[in-house]
Amino acid sequence: DFESGGQETVLLGASAPPNQPQNHSGKTPQLETRDPRPEEDPIPHHEVFKFCRQCGGALEERRLSPAELRPVCVDCGTVTYIDPKVAAAVIYPTDEGILLIRRAIEPGLGKWAVPGGFVDRGEEVPVAARREAFEETGVEIEITHLLGVYSYEGWASVVVMYEGEITAGTPQPLDEVSEVRSFPPQELPWEEIAFYSTHDALRDYLRRHHPDAVPPGPAPSAQNPRRGLTGRFGPADSS
Repeated sequence: DFESGGQETVLLGASAPPNQPQNHSGKTPQLETRDPRPEEDPIPHHEVFKFCRQCGGALEERRLSPAELRPVCVDCGTVTYIDPKVAAAVIYPTDEGILLIRRAIEPGLGKWAVPGGFVDRGEEVPVAARREAFEETGVEIEITHLLGVYSYEGWASVVVMYEGEITAGTPQPLDEVSEVRSFPPQELPWEEIAFYSTHDALRDYLRRHHPDAVPPGPAPSAQNPRRGLTGRFGPADSS
């Protein structure tokens, strides 16, 4: 799944198992628990780390170049780079149309998206797309085409979107999904689409396969790419 629902636990600084000695600075890693608002990116672009992942020392922001401001450890000098998070998703047709899933968790609870989620460390991106399709809808997918890569200014997620075909199984609502439904291309529920990346990818998919079904006007992401929530299209993501 692109986003995590419910309370989010964010590790600030170096991680250590419970009951381990404190680091040499006398500080233990801090855990912050919060309820992310639907309009928030669950992995904020400006995510704050307080302690060095290398040695546990305190971090401070330093300007490494005129255009580069980074957290740097005051003890060992290690620079902390806050990387983006990669997600993979797949659009695949059925005999009835384009399959969408209705999300059973926030953000986007009750809204429509395509099967997809975050790529695990060391996992191949297309493998992640197939895995997510199986976990969420119970079908085996063959990846047929790279549709596009979607990212938005100010958001941490980068969504790699594929096209695919069902090779085994029947779609059913499984992990974090309350409903699966196939929509004819002309009847996609545009006003109930959960994420910017889903909306933009569906438009690109239609341009390739059903150009007459592309909705008129600009996509929500083109109108306001830095917003996480739009009144018309629901919670938008970097996905």
